[in-house]
Amino acid sequence: MSGIGWAPAFLALLGYSLLPMVRNTFVALSEVDPGVLEAARGMGMSRGQVFRQVRLPAGLPVVIEGVRITTVRRSA
Repeated sequence: MSGIGWAPAFLALLGYSLLPMVRNTFVALSEVDPGVLEAARGMGMSRGQVFRQVRLPAGLPVVIEGVRITTVRRSA
């Protein structure tokens, strides 16, 4: 896959678009309020439950923002 064509262009665009999505997902999941996480653990939630029921819903707006930025960047 070298030269100029659809495959190298697709790989370049895919690599370029992954950075905002990965960065926003990492920030969204790591910046959830520690008090909320402690309360969830205090209620007896497992790690999976904390992720699915606390971290993911709390970070979803930032994850969606990363997807929005990626789609706007691609269409511009």
